[in-house]
Amino acid sequence: MMLKRAAGGIVLTDQEYRRICDLVPPEFLEAWDWFDSKTNCQIPRLPFGKGKPEGLPMPLARQSAIYCPSYPSLPSKGKGKKRYALSVYSVGQAVYPDGNASIDSDGSWALQYHEQRGNDPHQDYNALLFACMNDGVPLGVMVKAPSGGYTVMGLAYVDAYNASTHMFSLRGPVRLPDESQVYARSSREWKAFEKLLFDAYEGACAITDVDLPEVLECSLIDERRGEESLVVNNGLLLRVGISRLYEHELLAIRPGSLVVETSNRLSGTGYARLNGCSLRPPRKSEFMPDGQLLERRYSRFISRK
Repeated sequence: MMLKRAAGGIVLTDQEYRRICDLVPPEFLEAWDWFDSKTNCQIPRLPFGKGKPEGLPMPLARQSAIYCPSYPSLPSKGKGKKRYALSVYSVGQAVYPDGNASIDSDGSWALQYHEQRGNDPHQDYNALLFACMNDGVPLGVMVKAPSGGYTVMGLAYVDAYNASTHMFSLRGPVRLPDESQVYARSSREWKAFEKLLFDAYEGACAITDVDLPEVLECSLIDERRGEESLVVNNGLLLRVGISRLYEHELLAIRPGSLVVETSNRLSGTGYARLNGCSLRPPRKSEFMPDGQLLERRYSRFISRK
C-alpha cells in the first residue's frame, strides 16, 4: 500500500483511491486531479462557463452551488455509476448560513455547509451530498474570497449531517496519491497496529467477548484518515462477522454511551440481538475510541439506517 506525505489534510492511500475510482465515472478522476492541483489557489471565477478549465470534458461547477454533471452528456455516459456531487461552493452568509472554514495550523480545515433548499422536488441536490457521505466519495470545495474570485479549498469528505442545523460537515483537504512522492507502508505497520489493539482489548471482541484470535480482526472507526488511521483510538477489536457489519455500516457504536445500535436491515437476524449491547472499554482509558471519530461514523450510519 502506498501513501503520499503531505502537510495537513487527509492523505489517501492507493487502496482507498482505487476504491473510490471504481464508484464514479472516469471523468470524475480528471476533475479530482484539478481540485487537488489547485488546493489553496485563488481562481477569478467558478470553473464553468467562461471559467471552465481547458482540456477537461465537462465544467466543474454550475450556478447551483451543489453540482453533479449530467451523466448522459459525459463521454463515458456515466458508465451506469451512481450519482455523486462533484463539487460545492460557498458564498458565506449571502444565500445560506454557511460557516467560515476553520483552518488548523497544519493546513487541514473543516467547513459547515448548509443544505440546499429549492422549489423543485426533483432537483434533490442534498441527496448527492448524502451519497458522498455514505460512500466516502470526495468532492471539490470552493469558497468566495474576500478579495474577489474564489479560493479552491481542494477535495473534501462529507463527514456528517446535522438534522437540527441542516448542516453538512466538510473536512479536507483530501490529497490524492502522488507517484513521485510515495513510500511503501509495509505490513509491519499493520501488524504493529494489530498487536496494540489486541493488547488494548485483552485479546477479546469488544462486543461479544469472544477471545479466539482466529476469529478476531481489527476494524477502523474512520478508514478515511490516510496515514493517521493506524492508532489505537481509531480501532476496534471485533469478531469477524461483526467487523463486516461495522465495515458496511449495518452496526454502529453510539458516541458517549458506547451502546451498540443495529440497522433495521438486521431485523429478524441473529445479529439483531446485539442491539443495545455495550461496547466493552479497553483496559486503559488512553486507548478509548476517539469520540469525534465515533460521532462521524455514527452520523453516516444514521443517515442510511
